[in-house]
Amino acid sequence: MRVTHPLHPLFARQLPCVGKRYNRHGERLLLQTEDGTVWSVHPKWTDLVSQDQGAVNISDA
Repeated sequence: MRVTHPLHPLFARQLPCVGKRYNRHGERLLLQTEDGTVWSVHPKWTDLVSQDQGAVNISDA
């Protein structure tokens, strides 16, 4: 999944989605960088918005 929010530190990077979680602010996608760090990212800040809203592809993990 690609981070599309221009002010996010991972902007324009394509990263695998390794899961999702929910907190008081709603759903978050868990994206993993090459060094193994897992980032919690709002779905609206990814290219998921242009995909099917109900589908999250975690097969890239």
